[in-house]
Amino acid sequence: MPEFTWKAAAVRLRYGLASWLKHGGPLGLLKWVVRDLSYYCWLYLTRSGWRERRFDSLFGVQTRQIVPLSQLTVSSPNVVQRIQHAPTRPRVLRSLLGRLDVDYTQFVFIDLGCGKGRAVLVAAEFPFKKIIGVEFAAELVRHARENVSEYLNPMRSAAKSFYCTWTPPTTRSRMRRR
Repeated sequence: MPEFTWKAAAVRLRYGLASWLKHGGPLGLLKWVVRDLSYYCWLYLTRSGWRERRFDSLFGVQTRQIVPLSQLTVSSPNVVQRIQHAPTRPRVLRSLLGRLDVDYTQFVFIDLGCGKGRAVLVAAEFPFKKIIGVEFAAELVRHARENVSEYLNPMRSAAKSFYCTWTPPTTRSRMRRR
């Protein structure tokens, strides 16, 4: 995985500006500045951003890029529910999952809107019964499958599945109470 260079950052900045201006006009450009530019500044200019980038290079995956809606193909009735893909922060998710006082082997982890699969990969560090990533953008499903197959973490523990669409069960299930 290539490390940060100012030349690569400039190319990414130019591409982002051109893409958002072309697909969203001036309002799209403003959204890009507020969302993406602030994310990339955080990603490349802060210590926590460095830790974020390190996840991909440590485990041989590519999960950190934001993917604009204009680059996603969604052929689903749920297209009105789509939002811009932005990756989950591994440190935050590990902390949340680690605080659960449950027997992980009794539960299935389901990530609705899994994107490139980062949350699924982090969940694989816990002994869940099964881990499922659900995504309706075909490009992100392809990335997620590639990332799962290339994931180099020896702590991974469960099988992973990816689906392009998912229909909730029609029968009512009862929530487990402690």
